[in-house]
Amino acid sequence: MVACQLQKRPGAFIIRGKAMALCPAASLSFKGRWRGILTGVWDLRLSLLDAARGCAIINVVIFHFFYDHYVVSGLDPAWRADPFVGFWQLCSYGAFVLIAGSSFHLSGNNPARGLKLNLFGLLITFVTCIFAPQQAIYFGILNFHGCAIWVTWAIKKILIRCPAGLGMTASLLLYVIGMLAASAGVMGTWPNFLAHNAFVPLGWHGVSFHSADYVPLLPHIFLFWCSWYFYLWLDDAKGFFSRGSVPLLSWCGRHSLAIYLLHQPVFFFLGVTI
Repeated sequence: MVACQLQKRPGAFIIRGKAMALCPAASLSFKGRWRGILTGVWDLRLSLLDAARGCAIINVVIFHFFYDHYVVSGLDPAWRADPFVGFWQLCSYGAFVLIAGSSFHLSGNNPARGLKLNLFGLLITFVTCIFAPQQAIYFGILNFHGCAIWVTWAIKKILIRCPAGLGMTASLLLYVIGMLAASAGVMGTWPNFLAHNAFVPLGWHGVSFHSADYVPLLPHIFLFWCSWYFYLWLDDAKGFFSRGSVPLLSWCGRHSLAIYLLHQPVFFFLGVTI
């Protein structure tokens, strides 16, 4: 086996080589191996991040099962208004945002990954608008991730100038302030020209706007950056995120996008046929 060489760039770790002999805790997906052979850029997979992503996707699947059971079926349309349910939903997409922030450093082609997530997000919007207009999704978690990756990639040379500890703390503080402002209705006190659906990706929208899953850039991109800085703040990030291995959770984490895209159609099919 040929030893891999890690080349550290501002905000990114790129693996160049054809094996992982010096990186036993990291592994490449089958698709990642082939892309590495063709391009010389290897995506690094870390077991703890995969397991955490697996927990997050399982949590989302469970949440959507109950959401479909109570809300989509009409059994209890007010189920989502329960404070516990709201907190559960917040934790669900918050976990994905945190994982995505650190994962940014492990991708060999972030622009392509961001574009892929945006395209899948637009596909979900199209499908829900056609088949479930009352549960249509505009700028959900996939579109957020795609745009957050693009924005971070575009300004990473600026972000990297800030010390990791300071950037992590400031990002977390801005996220908390943003969430408190949103919950207090402060966003609605901004100038009227912002109350337009053209600003939906940023967090402002018209009065009639509704989305079954809505994760705007503001303030959530600050949580993304908090995790982005956290990865840089760690002395041995790859070692930290490679600790332990839970095969089932790691498998779910490696296939989280496919699970996310397929679980709702499966629930819909079961709801129709059972």
